[in-house]
Amino acid sequence: MNESLDPKNLSPLVAPVGAVARQDQPDLKNASAWGNPFKIKISLPGKDIGGQWLCRNNGDAMAYENYCVPGSRAAVLKPYTHSDGKIYLQDEQGDWVSYESLWNLLYMSYWNYAVAWKIEGNRLVRDSDGAVLTWFYNDRWPLADRKNWLSASAPSVNALTVEKVDA
Repeated sequence: MNESLDPKNLSPLVAPVGAVARQDQPDLKNASAWGNPFKIKISLPGKDIGGQWLCRNNGDAMAYENYCVPGSRAAVLKPYTHSDGKIYLQDEQGDWVSYESLWNLLYMSYWNYAVAWKIEGNRLVRDSDGAVLTWFYNDRWPLADRKNWLSASAPSVNALTVEKVDA
């Protein structure tokens, strides 16, 4: 295979604002204090957000398949503690939980753009800035069948309650 065409060398479709691509490698031997692989159950009291699990957006237009959405087919996440002491989440397809730059939507990406996460109480929190997992409604995207998305934003009335469930 031509090394330049290796998927590990390709950039993701989107990257976090101001992100510098990581030059290190993930530490896949270092299990996290979070334990075994798990799923994230989500809820927003009083609202139908389109599902009860953090999922990949499978089945939508290809441009949106790496985004995370509320749904019924939960992503199984493996937590790893990296050499920086922070926890990173890898899904069953080998991608890492990150976010895209325009809307702060959760996005499954290459290790180069992985960001650290923590659970504080019943919130999933982005370690770098304290943004929490949030429900985001957007009905303006062409080709996207869905309207419900998952974002990492400042705490608000749309902040989601999370529960870590062993896979």
